Amino acid sequence: QALITVTVTPASGASRARTLRPAHTDAAGLFHITLPSYLTSSRIRLSYSTTIGGHPTATATLTLSVRASLTLHVTPHRTSAHHTIRLSGAILGGHIPPGGKEIVLEARSKGTPWLQFDVLHTNRHGHFSATHRFRLSGPVTYRFRAVCPREADFPFTTGASNAVSVFEA
Repeated sequence: QALITVTVTPASGASRARTLRPAHTDAAGLFHITLPSYLTSSRIRLSYSTTIGGHPTATATLTLSVRASLTLHVTPHRTSAHHTIRLSGAILGGHIPPGGKEIVLEARSKGTPWLQFDVLHTNRHGHFSATHRFRLSGPVTYRFRAVCPREADFPFTTGASNAVSVFEA
């Protein structure tokens, strides 16, 4: 049996490298590693050593990309021209930069691409809210979503929320 040392370094550089529980190869030289569910986007270094405590004879570095996870709530789900809806949500998983995290609000109607209509920042806990006033009359159903773009000081790749439908009469 050989020893596989697992070292994880967050991609954002916000914290130091951590060594996870090592793995051991079986008689065929195979090994299995289970990564913790709390990991953010990271570089994972595997070091192979034929002896416990010996110098690594081989290393490999993998890149783990984890999408940002966020929620979106919209009220009301039915409205009309010149009325306002409220959009709110949160980034899940913590790791919010000190000044908050940029969120892009997007909307589309059937058969059209997503269009950005607002850019805002979360608070330090990852929560955000905004309002949108409809100018044109319907009837049309719009889909809204929040996008969390990748940034250097945020340890996740770009992610999008659930899409929420709003009918404008």
